[in-house]
Amino acid sequence: MLSANKAAKAILADRTRLRLVDGHIAAANAHMTRALRGLVADACFRIDGEPGPGGELYIPPVAANANGLRVVVLPVDPVAECAACEPAAILKIEPVRISKTEARTAALIRRFGLSPREAQIAVHIADGTSVSELAPLLNVKICTVRTHLARILRKTGCNRQVQLVVLLNNVGVTR
Repeated sequence: MLSANKAAKAILADRTRLRLVDGHIAAANAHMTRALRGLVADACFRIDGEPGPGGELYIPPVAANANGLRVVVLPVDPVAECAACEPAAILKIEPVRISKTEARTAALIRRFGLSPREAQIAVHIADGTSVSELAPLLNVKICTVRTHLARILRKTGCNRQVQLVVLLNNVGVTR
């Protein structure tokens, strides 16, 4: 990283979602770091002198009341007179406000290792939606919801749906 504005320095100083490691940007986990560094590499890669496409990455919040980050990677086309210039990219980092439901879903993914769909179903179950009401709402069969529910119960260590609702209420996932 060559330079950063004041807002970027504040995000990097927080170190919970993005940070610098040996001058290279890194995310909170290895998966996000690989994805982010891949976008930067793609933006810097030159084919016949043309920069790569760049791209966008969403980094989820680390706490239920925090914002996520949207990172846009833009290639920089070096000045024609500067044939010796190294390929570069600009990273535009901005906070993304998420809804309370999205925050609850993200919290379940982090805390229990649920998939996004499992977390979505768990939030609905915690809010009192029945399996039979949930299936048409998600445009899936009841057996699909039951399969997800079984996985949710296993991952949370619960034996019954009512136990799951109590657990989710105790960890602050219900409304």
